[in-house]
Amino acid sequence: MGGEGELDGTPLLGVFYTSDQGGMLFHESDPGLWEGHWLFTARAPYGMALAMVKQFVYEMDPKLLWGSIGIGNRAARLFTRRLGFTSLGVRKRLGHEQEFFVWERGLSVSLATFWGL
Repeated sequence: MGGEGELDGTPLLGVFYTSDQGGMLFHESDPGLWEGHWLFTARAPYGMALAMVKQFVYEMDPKLLWGSIGIGNRAARLFTRRLGFTSLGVRKRLGHEQEFFVWERGLSVSLATFWGL
């Protein structure tokens, strides 16, 4: 309301990365804690998704990324593991069984794999 200039929508909308084969959205649920959402075509290259996650980590320096995936979506759960996320197990959320995943800076055993070390 009133004024000119840029508006940083990050606190309201999150951070988006897109391509013609899908994309990712991250939004901050607490300072340094970001929830991730992604949707890709079945043939989307894994490297493209990994590059998006790496770019987000580089730009936003999160302490923790987290997300949940419906237990029936096996392909998405495997894809999330391949991106370097660790499963915390299955819990009920909003009336549905979901598998919860996290990536923690400096605490994840898979961090070396994530960065290709």
